[in-house]
Amino acid sequence: MSLIGMTGVEPDDSVVQRCRRVASETRSPTVSWSEVAAAWVMAAVGLAGLAAVCLVVTAVAQLW
Repeated sequence: MSLIGMTGVEPDDSVVQRCRRVASETRSPTVSWSEVAAAWVMAAVGLAGLAAVCLVVTAVAQLW
């Protein structure tokens, strides 16, 4: 006999349905264009910051 099914009390079906309903009402699966644009801007800023750090490290290394 396996112990996998003996981890605790299983939730009632009404609890599961209520959790699913609340989860589906809070967030839509679609993404707006403003969210996509914000993600691209954050990615560009992150890459620019990484490039700046690399340039500074390279410049400091050449001074030594």
